[in-house]
Amino acid sequence: MDEAERCGRVGYIYLSNLIAIGTVAELQALSAANPAGTSRIQITVQNASQLLDIVRRIVGVQEATIFGRSIHALVDTEQLSALRLQLPQAHIEAIEPSLEDVFVTLTYKIMENSK
Repeated sequence: MDEAERCGRVGYIYLSNLIAIGTVAELQALSAANPAGTSRIQITVQNASQLLDIVRRIVGVQEATIFGRSIHALVDTEQLSALRLQLPQAHIEAIEPSLEDVFVTLTYKIMENSK
């Protein structure tokens, strides 16, 4: 993914379908990847893999994935304060979506729509 973030234009193909194409900035700004009323956050804790399932079950968390040694999550903005209270051991900060975050969100949307 690091290499893709240095490209002039990037295309995302999922199950043989072109899902999105554009510059990295254009893809990061896609409304489909940044739904209204949500915030993208990074949760840093001692052991992110142990916390992942817990984070996914917290009210307002729309998606959460491991990203290196942290968790990247898309959450309802109105639930951020409650999330911070439930994870007092974690450092939580707002972030811009990485290209990987965008692709994960688009993939989840495709999977939801195919149910």
